Amino acid sequence: MKDGEGIKVPNSLGLRLKSICLKTNEYDGGALVSESGVDKAADFASALSAFCHIIDKIPELPLVVSDKVQEINKTKQAVIFLRRIKAWSDNSKIFIPELPLVVSDKVQEINKTKQAVIFLRRIKAWSDVLKVYKSQRLRAGKGKMRNRRRLQRKGPLIVYHKDQGLTRAFRNIPGVDMLKVDKLNLLKLAPGGHVGRFIIWTKSAFERLDPLFGSWKTPSKEKKNFNLPQPKMANTDLTRLLKSEEIRKVLRAPNKRVIRATRKLNPLTNTKAMLRLNPYSAVLRRKAVLDQQRKSNARALALAEKRGIKLPSSDPAVKAEKLRERRQKLLKLAAAKKTKKPAAKKTPPPPKKVKKEKAPAKK
Repeated sequence: MKDGEGIKVPNSLGLRLKSICLKTNEYDGGALVSESGVDKAADFASALSAFCHIIDKIPELPLVVSDKVQEINKTKQAVIFLRRIKAWSDNSKIFIPELPLVVSDKVQEINKTKQAVIFLRRIKAWSDVLKVYKSQRLRAGKGKMRNRRRLQRKGPLIVYHKDQGLTRAFRNIPGVDMLKVDKLNLLKLAPGGHVGRFIIWTKSAFERLDPLFGSWKTPSKEKKNFNLPQPKMANTDLTRLLKSEEIRKVLRAPNKRVIRATRKLNPLTNTKAMLRLNPYSAVLRRKAVLDQQRKSNARALALAEKRGIKLPSSDPAVKAEKLRERRQKLLKLAAAKKTKKPAAKKTPPPPKKVKKEKAPAKK
């Protein structure tokens, strides 16, 4: 990429960002100075400081919309369109999720840690290093015995093309990793399987990506039979896709009915399953328990009588026997008090009607 050309970045929101380029000629100990003498590096880098950061001001940023806007012929549609681009029309904050941070190749010549710290502060990336400082702690488990005593979070990753003192300058800053563009390591690009690490590219490293890996239109110049994997989604803004009217129109209504699978239970071991099959099983089980208690109490009383031992009144067998005797007395008293009902008087049967014989007719 030549000086003055724009960095074409595909954006998931449908924007094509052009004419974003920073011309740098001098390097004064970490500060990037433009041709006009105004330090635009801090403003530009603070705007593009990290992945998914909020951008306040971007000079000369065109807003490109779809050609379907030309087909609008209703005022209502125009109002809806203006409301949707309100974030751009009133110069409010813009959320751009896929915009890389590319700096000048002068960064590769930094050979002092002091200059490296100044550079990170100028591009507003020092907050990511402070995050690493605050996260430093001792490991909780036995890894302390295995040369893994300390833990810390990951900081920014610097991808360079030529090492002209860069690695020595940044290696003492915690959390900052350096990686050569020819030897990109997936474990550093996406540590822990989490995509989206803050990456700072040098200009030469960013320009080397196309000849090294190629694109979907042009093959790689250095790797044979290598094709870039096709993305699964053309638009990565999943929340906007799910809330779009086009998709909501074809979706069916949510099925709120919950169908739960029935568990097969053994009724011989599960009481509830047995009661569902045979409600009388509770009575049978209770009867079996009472019979067992009655037999054990009778056995204990017989054994005590045989041995000539008097059981205490608190013994369960003695209590059960007293309760049984008391119930027998109560049943006898209730039977004695119960009066017999008088026998109902039998009504005599009605007299039988005697049929009168007809007299024989006289001749």
